[in-house]
Amino acid sequence: MLHGVKTSTREMHIPLSGLFPHNPEQATGSLLVIGYGNDLRGDDAVGPWVAHTVAAWNLPAVESISVQQLTPELAIAIAQASYVIFVDSCVNADPAGPLALEPIVMTPPPGRAAGPALHHTCEPSALLNLTQAVDGHHPLAWLLQVPSEDYGLGRPLSQTAAAGGDRALRIILAFWQHHQQPREHPDQGPVHA
Repeated sequence: MLHGVKTSTREMHIPLSGLFPHNPEQATGSLLVIGYGNDLRGDDAVGPWVAHTVAAWNLPAVESISVQQLTPELAIAIAQASYVIFVDSCVNADPAGPLALEPIVMTPPPGRAAGPALHHTCEPSALLNLTQAVDGHHPLAWLLQVPSEDYGLGRPLSQTAAAGGDRALRIILAFWQHHQQPREHPDQGPVHA
């Protein structure tokens, strides 16, 4: 068990050697991973499980937060990131289908202007709206929905959720690798953060 998240006895085996940039100061932006779900409800714990695993990697320029639900207070951490990946379970996702980062599009709440809707819980797009309203900007953000099947009280992660969690971790690692490489601007040479 990792911080209250029940996992299988199987450990993650994602090799990290050779994946770090030669110079961490060359990072092009910070990544925030927010895994959310109820760790007492079986596969709903896969988002927090992914977030805890990412935190254990101790990657440069990566912060990872595990929460039961998305709340307006997360806008503070979101405003400080260049990129945000939200990780959640999804009972309707095909376990054999592709697992991909879905861009989060900010939309104004129905019947309102582009201001934020403040509630006890939020959707990822509402948190981006809030961040935009408070700070005048928001990071690029994606949702990663992990296939799941069993939300029983006190249940461990199912094989479906554990396999999806493994795939989600590989996607996050590939994203981090891609966005930590120095970028070339056609007229100015290397551009560093």
